[in-house]
Amino acid sequence: MSGLCRRVVARLDLKRGLGVIKGCRLEGLRRLGAPREMARQYEDQGADEILALDLTASLYGQGPDLELVRALNRDLTIPLTYGGGVRSVEDVRAVMRAGAEMIAINTAALADPGLITRCAKAFGSQAVVISAEVKGGRAFYLGGRESSGRDALDWAHEAVERGAGEILLTAIDRDGTKAGLDLDLLLALADSPVPVLLSGGAAPAGDIVHAMTTGASGVAIGAALHDGTLTIAAIKAAMVDAGVEVRM
Repeated sequence: MSGLCRRVVARLDLKRGLGVIKGCRLEGLRRLGAPREMARQYEDQGADEILALDLTASLYGQGPDLELVRALNRDLTIPLTYGGGVRSVEDVRAVMRAGAEMIAINTAALADPGLITRCAKAFGSQAVVISAEVKGGRAFYLGGRESSGRDALDWAHEAVERGAGEILLTAIDRDGTKAGLDLDLLLALADSPVPVLLSGGAAPAGDIVHAMTTGASGVAIGAALHDGTLTIAAIKAAMVDAGVEVRM
């Protein structure tokens, strides 16, 4: 990753009808605000990317929220990654036409790993993000509710072999805790040939910088931004102090 700008990504977890939600360890979800307003706020603060994940779409059998993607696309000038309810190449096409630059897939990919390859062939690997939700070394799905029984690291490697261009690595037990990122989990993917975006427990700023200097291409931050524990400006200042290349 030498010479590349690391990304500070604002993570918005979503539930249809409620907007932005947040819980702890992907449980006890509570409403925080409107996604468009919060996305604009984080872009204004200097976020490099918005990650919008509908945590309950697959659970409820819903498709992608195209209306929201279009609205976010109208509001933003920074890249948007969207995940939630994406089950097919047609879904990916619709989401990208609505304005997302990248698509995060989890539940549908675990059920049909060939979906990764089909999407990569249709849109390029750079557009396909495999969302790996990890707990106890296993890959989870349905918003962290169900275990696939698969070794999470084996699954991440397979997803890359099938064409995924990035790994979104979420440590479920750290999510929403602000207890620090799971650097051991990150190091276990140190040999990844594609960028790894680490999520779950981000805080303090020094911990985020450590993850970036350890190999993460970026860090996706939710709770610590939402409650004001951290600001994007403080994170980027810490990155500059540590000599990490950053977009200001």
